[in-house]
Amino acid sequence: MSNPKPIPGELATERLSRSQTEATIITLKKVRLVVVDGPDKDRDLLFDSPLVRIGTLPENDFVLSDRAISKRHAVIERHSNGYLLKDLGSTNGTFVNDVRVQEVFLTPGSQVKFGNTMVKFHPRDEDMVVLPSKDDTFHGLIGQSGRMRQVMGILERIAATQVSVVLYGETGTGKEMAARALHDASPRAKQPFVVFDCGNADHEFIRSELFGHEVGAFTGATSQRVGAFEQANGGTIFLDEIGELPLDLQPKLLRVLEQREIQRLGSGVRRRVDVRVVSATHRNLEQMVREGKFREDLFYRVCQVPLTIPALRERREDIARLVQHFMEQLEAKGQARKGAKFAPEVLEVLERSEWRGNVRELRNVVERALALAAGPVVQVGDLLLQDRQTSATGPVAAGGGGALDSSTMLANRSLEDVEREAILTTLKANGGNRKKTARILGIAPVTLREKLRRYGLDSAAAPGDED
Repeated sequence: MSNPKPIPGELATERLSRSQTEATIITLKKVRLVVVDGPDKDRDLLFDSPLVRIGTLPENDFVLSDRAISKRHAVIERHSNGYLLKDLGSTNGTFVNDVRVQEVFLTPGSQVKFGNTMVKFHPRDEDMVVLPSKDDTFHGLIGQSGRMRQVMGILERIAATQVSVVLYGETGTGKEMAARALHDASPRAKQPFVVFDCGNADHEFIRSELFGHEVGAFTGATSQRVGAFEQANGGTIFLDEIGELPLDLQPKLLRVLEQREIQRLGSGVRRRVDVRVVSATHRNLEQMVREGKFREDLFYRVCQVPLTIPALRERREDIARLVQHFMEQLEAKGQARKGAKFAPEVLEVLERSEWRGNVRELRNVVERALALAAGPVVQVGDLLLQDRQTSATGPVAAGGGGALDSSTMLANRSLEDVEREAILTTLKANGGNRKKTARILGIAPVTLREKLRRYGLDSAAAPGDED
């Protein structure tokens, strides 16, 4: 069997044969520090964080009682080429193999002296063999396919840990739902789950939105604001579309993740925050690092375990189960008639579709079909039923808003055609306002921007509009 390619980040994945139950091997990189001499002799701790802070203050990761050690003495950072030890301007210095250092990459077995304390450094990789989940649901996630069972199996295993996670996947695949499932399965489940959309944040106010501000911090700051990190204290913060975070703001995020404290704009007070970070992106962060568009140190801080959520077209066997789930949800909310169902040929059409908008698009199609179906059984024609105006982009629909013949609809109209027309119609109805259009269509603003480019509709949107 050829050597498998690792997925982006630090997760080394090896595919085993079906006879080996399609297990996934996750390699977690850890650091073991052992005190071999000094007041804390025989202390032995294992860290899975990409940054280990060393000193006498309780806020450090490796807290030592040696009075010759500074409050914030040193840190060990994980990089692509090893572990970097950095002295933080300590009073008595940091020594590696009896040589005083400011910064140095450690080798396995290095002896590091802080004050009167000698610490031995051991990098350690731990392999976790993860089997696909035995269940087809996981805290709101649904999937009976092998791909989704693998995803849910990994989420089950890492839920109880504190490792940071990046969820890769196309727009609409359910990355936020996966993040929420991870939170709900973790010891932080009863604490806040806060979503921050990096792709839809105003660059001018993103620091305020993330870290908060005091009255008078800037023009227009007439009231105090608690930022997303403070709101998530004790729980989980979900940084959606982290690949869209401007490069000049990335060091500020990194500083918060490393120091675990925030400072509101206009305040001199530092506030401690305890959050688990789960991020998501449709971009390749490793490639962005190589291109200089994403900081390498931030990448290693947020991406201890990367996990790809498969596109819906890669797990077609889940579509019928998802349709049933959406129907049950809508019925419970009184938004679908009781006992409604989809005709078998409708499910066949849905399972053949490309679903560029993934699960989000499927839900919208199901919701629309249930709302517009003439009877308790949704037929093929109901999938694409909508009033149409004459346009240069598509055929004229039957008058009076009646359903078109289903065979004609399928022969002449693709879901992509319908999507393009729906976007154009909604844009025109809202004066070209992109944010309102995205909200009405039930898609993220960044997704709408991509679809406008794909369908050549940029000119239909109001230039520079953000409201």
